[in-house]
Amino acid sequence: MRFLRILLAAMLLLLMAACNRAIEADIPDIVYHSEPELPAQPSSGQIHLYGEWHALEHMIDKHFELWYYYYNTHGMRHLILETSFSAAEFLNIWMHEDDDDILDALFRDRRGTASDTVYQREFYRRVKRELPETIFHGVDVGHQYASTGRRFLRHLRANDLEGSEIYRLATENIAQGREFYGVQRSDHNWRTVVMANNFIRVFDGLGDESVMGQFGGFHVNTPESRINPMTTRNMIAVLKERYGENVHTTCLVEYFLRQVAGTPDVVMVGGTEFNATFYGEQSLSAFHNIPYVMREFWLLTDENAYDIFKDHPTTGNVLPFHNFPMRVEAGQVAVIRYILPDDTYRMEYLRSDGEIWYYWEIFNTFVMP
Repeated sequence: MRFLRILLAAMLLLLMAACNRAIEADIPDIVYHSEPELPAQPSSGQIHLYGEWHALEHMIDKHFELWYYYYNTHGMRHLILETSFSAAEFLNIWMHEDDDDILDALFRDRRGTASDTVYQREFYRRVKRELPETIFHGVDVGHQYASTGRRFLRHLRANDLEGSEIYRLATENIAQGREFYGVQRSDHNWRTVVMANNFIRVFDGLGDESVMGQFGGFHVNTPESRINPMTTRNMIAVLKERYGENVHTTCLVEYFLRQVAGTPDVVMVGGTEFNATFYGEQSLSAFHNIPYVMREFWLLTDENAYDIFKDHPTTGNVLPFHNFPMRVEAGQVAVIRYILPDDTYRMEYLRSDGEIWYYWEIFNTFVMP
């Protein structure tokens, strides 16, 4: 379990490092501070936003199913993503290419982040094969600005587009990324406002077109959702102020948690049998930096389970609630079996003490005697 805590922290650091490496000379020296001038008349199109936990196969599959529906049933063509401007524009170019060179380069830039999974790569490939008129729009700050962003600027200059509007937007988005990872010190409240402004610019620029958006659950969190908000004011609040009832949100996290009923079981913990509910398995094979191929989940259902283990010393390692495929809450005891490629496994025992790690409610791993 210790490696999981290290991995969670490492993913945050890798994301920052990938976006905050030394700036090369061909990136303009721009600092993003200004608020954009928004059109006086907002678009009358519809906005359908879906929140997810990143990198989970079933959620990515659901996103494709939803986009397939809107594309074919409602004629939508504009898909708004939680990605940078440059990454989305590269995807639009790749949609018309015969090879995956551009896609491969994007995933090299993302290595070590939550977007670096075979599931996300296959999502893009399926869109290209089955929904080829899709147009991607990236409204996040300029993640990977020193790799993806710099390469996109070189592409634009090579095609004599240095003075174009797309070049201006690319450089502004790079500046947003530099500001976020530099001056703002990864302030997600600041990022929320920037994302909302970028979204408004894109959406109002489409006239009366309707769109679908794919974002992490934090950014489309609604009052009825159980997700802890990463910010004091998320993107949805800003968009609803402008577009009102034209904004429709669905938390896929909540949707999938409601689908998981579990089956009664019995598990052995510390030499004692406990009643439990088994919630199935989750593949980990798509994650390049995790040694396990699978994990299985149980929650103890005996009423006194938490009291029995609440005083056991913890290891200092944590697992956020969003790692679990079922609804969880404080005062519970969980058991996870991590399975290695050779079919050996290790057991982890966790309890939820009502604590927060970074922005997330967590389970603490505890020591068995």
